[in-house]
Amino acid sequence: MKNKNIDWQGTVANVVVAIALVNVLMISSLQIVVSDDFGSMEYRIIVTIIVLLGMYQQANIVMYEG
Repeated sequence: MKNKNIDWQGTVANVVVAIALVNVLMISSLQIVVSDDFGSMEYRIIVTIIVLLGMYQQANIVMYEG
């Protein structure tokens, strides 16, 4: 089996895009559903971590060279 090298630039770009997407979706839905808990920073951090772990589990974040 060939040794795979991780493309760190692609991986970091995927993480940044995922964080931005999650936060934009939460801010957009905050405009629809007005709730104090939904807009708190702790809630955003927890949801962002859960989404990133889910993407890592499904192999959507880590990019490989070649």
